[in-house]
Amino acid sequence: MMRLLLNWILSALALLVVTYVVPGFQVDGFGSAMWAALVIGLLNMTLGLLLKLVTFNRDGSYHAAVSAFAIHHLPAQQKRRLFSELFTLLEPSGIFVNMDFVSVDGPLRGIFDEQMVANLVHAERESGGDRTAEQVERDFLQNKATHQDRPDTAEDQVLWLRDAGFGSAEVHFKWGESAVFGAIKPGEG
Repeated sequence: MMRLLLNWILSALALLVVTYVVPGFQVDGFGSAMWAALVIGLLNMTLGLLLKLVTFNRDGSYHAAVSAFAIHHLPAQQKRRLFSELFTLLEPSGIFVNMDFVSVDGPLRGIFDEQMVANLVHAERESGGDRTAEQVERDFLQNKATHQDRPDTAEDQVLWLRDAGFGSAEVHFKWGESAVFGAIKPGEG
C-alpha cells in the first residue's frame, strides 16, 4: 500500500515538474496533480492492458517498450543486460523510451530530492499533518535509503543502448536529475 501511495505522489510530482518545463502545460497545485495522476493511473490500468495486447506480436516481439522511474534501481551491469534483452524483444524499427532518475554532477545534483521534500512538506501542510519540515525530510531520506537508488548518467545509458545494438539512441529531455532518453532498433534492410 505504501508503495502505491509513493508511486501516486511521485507521479503527481512528475506532473508538477512538467508544468515548469513544458510551455502551456498547467496544473493548478499539488491537489490537482494528485487527481490527474490518479486519472492517468486508472487509464493506464485499463487502456494500458489494451495497448499491451496491441503492441505484442505473435512471435513474441514488441513494437515499443516504455519505462518510467524503474530502471534506476538496477546496478549498471543489470541495466546493460536489460537493454540487450529489450533489443532482442523489440521488432525492427521498435522503440524504447525511458523516463528516469539519473546521476548528475554540478549545481543541480540533489535538486530532485530537494523538490521532493519541498512538495512533501507542502502536502503535509495542505493535509493538516503535524510533522515538521525536518521530520518530513528525515522520513523521506530514510525511505529513500531503503530503496537503494542506483542512478547512472543518461549519457552512459545512451551509450549502453548503442552497445546493445540500438541505432538512434539519444537523450530527448534532461533537467536536473530527471531525463527522458530512448532508442530505435534499426529496421530491416
